[in-house]
Amino acid sequence: MNVASSSFVPLGGGPFAGNNGRGYTPVSLDNNNPPATLTTRVHQDDPKMPILNSQWAFAACTPAQLAVLLSDPPQICINMLNGGTFDTNHIYELTYTAKDPVIQGIGLAAGILSLSCATATRR
Repeated sequence: MNVASSSFVPLGGGPFAGNNGRGYTPVSLDNNNPPATLTTRVHQDDPKMPILNSQWAFAACTPAQLAVLLSDPPQICINMLNGGTFDTNHIYELTYTAKDPVIQGIGLAAGILSLSCATATRR
């Protein structure tokens, strides 16, 4: 089986990402202050295996990395160090403190609260 791999991935994407589908910028590019965690697993139910912080780093995407990314790429990449690569056959999960996150999804909570208040006052 030929599995593609890369030494970097852009930070971002997904429905809960920041503006324009971008990921939020970390508070610091130092993955130890505040602590950030990168884990990997092959299957959804597998235990998460931490990747040591000394094996990866936040960094500004280089021009070469930006050349292979989307037309509106994020400015931060996650780089594997010491010859490590990201395996496309694995699930990676990054947990970090974001800088200036936007509150999203509060509309659903407000709607449920309004509905429950309206129902409670009619009794």
